[in-house]
Amino acid sequence: MMTTLIVLATIAIGLVYSSFFEWVAHKYVMHNPHSFWRYAYHSHTKIHHNVFRADESYHLQKGVNPSIIHMLEWAILIIPVGALPYMLVAAALYPFVSLSVPLAIAITGFLLTVLYYSLYESHHWCMHYPKKRFVESLKGFGFINGHHLLHHRYMKNNFNVVLPLADWLFGTLLRRAPAPFPQPTHSVPDVQPLVKP
Repeated sequence: MMTTLIVLATIAIGLVYSSFFEWVAHKYVMHNPHSFWRYAYHSHTKIHHNVFRADESYHLQKGVNPSIIHMLEWAILIIPVGALPYMLVAAALYPFVSLSVPLAIAITGFLLTVLYYSLYESHHWCMHYPKKRFVESLKGFGFINGHHLLHHRYMKNNFNVVLPLADWLFGTLLRRAPAPFPQPTHSVPDVQPLVKP
């Protein structure tokens, strides 16, 4: 019973943490050049955002290599860094509680990090390369797809791809475009202003 509660608490706290981690990594690493590591900024802001804009090019165009949608090579860095706080909490608790508690935190935290990153990659893939997959028909996916489309139009907004909790809390959440723009006409919800100028 205690282990189940620890797992559930880790999942609840971990979802909030994952949203914040995604937001920070996207805003401060992928959209800001750093002298010590320019790869993330270059591949995301300079290449990804240049190829995938908020018009019809939001979807993969003929002749474009689909590999620029993915960031799978980042998993080697993102998953350990994202899972590190769970491991630190587990290590700090280890001397004071039974082994099942730190193990539950460490394992649940690691699996949640892998799941969140997998959702990021798979959903991001489906957003830019729509194929009428089952997940694309879900209402929640439509919301985050429109959310992400707005990020491609307004790069200082909507940094979350999976769970826009941090966008909401940090004031970067944009639900609709402030001005009309030519957005894709298929596979993306209407994010135009409710009141047209």
